[in-house]
Amino acid sequence: MPAVNPSRLNFQIADLLQSFQTPEEFLKKLKGLFSLYANRTLRQGTMTGLGPLMPAYHLPEPVLRQLRFELIPAATAAPGAALDLSDLLWQDDYYEVRQAAILLLGHAGVRDPAPLL
Repeated sequence: MPAVNPSRLNFQIADLLQSFQTPEEFLKKLKGLFSLYANRTLRQGTMTGLGPLMPAYHLPEPVLRQLRFELIPAATAAPGAALDLSDLLWQDDYYEVRQAAILLLGHAGVRDPAPLL
């Protein structure tokens, strides 16, 4: 996991948002960004019961915070694209990718709730 450089992260997220209208490309770039900042050395300690229910990247909070900060205006500006994107993101197995899907659903300003359901 590299250190989080805020200016570099801003450029990476700006590049990610350029593909907001193309869900497959967005997912590929998002997973690349998450893989770059993933904490693969995190150990959960002695486990006596079940393991984690879903895989996670264990991203640093500054990455998640900046991604939320940038995704909310994009979802508000293009609710149709946000809904399409959230459908694709929800199909992924990783926890943080699904969090991004939930964020997009929550901020896609649609008047009719039928597309959300």
